[in-house]
Amino acid sequence: INAEYMGILKMKVCICNPGTNSQVSVQLNDYRIMYHLNGKRLGMEIPGELLGVNYEGYVFKITGGNNGNGFCMRQGILTDKVVRILMRRGKKVTNRNFMQGQRSRRSARGCIIGKDIRSINLTIVKHGSFPIQGVSNVSHPKQLGPKRATKIKKMFELDKRDDVRKYVVRKITKRKIQSSKNTKVSF
Repeated sequence: INAEYMGILKMKVCICNPGTNSQVSVQLNDYRIMYHLNGKRLGMEIPGELLGVNYEGYVFKITGGNNGNGFCMRQGILTDKVVRILMRRGKKVTNRNFMQGQRSRRSARGCIIGKDIRSINLTIVKHGSFPIQGVSNVSHPKQLGPKRATKIKKMFELDKRDDVRKYVVRKITKRKIQSSKNTKVSF
């Protein structure tokens, strides 16, 4: 194992389960895990055995990550460093307005995992034999339903003549007085 990975002792892994809408953050202190993840790219699927014995049988998909300075991994930048690239309007560049065709040079992190990554976001693709505490055995229902009228009709299997506003999913707010909020339905 390479000597440059010996200094890396802490890495945070956020594991998300889209089926139960739950996620958990795990602190990993083993440099061997970072060594095995080195060179993997965003969107790749990795076996759970790389993360430890607890995740045996699982398959995870890499969905993101951050380095020590807070730069997030960006898809399409094929490097494992922070580089300065020209970005155009609409590519999560900045809050200021751009003129038509104007581009700006911004720092961005590549999509390949390197030795400077401090946190990695993973999504469960295939479940293993043992449940992960806080992810596989816990279910969090969605708080809001669909807003578009056609999607509400599809969800509740309604006809065209049914009033969609009666079937809007209400969000219950926890304040001093318990109340609920409707979503604004767009027709």
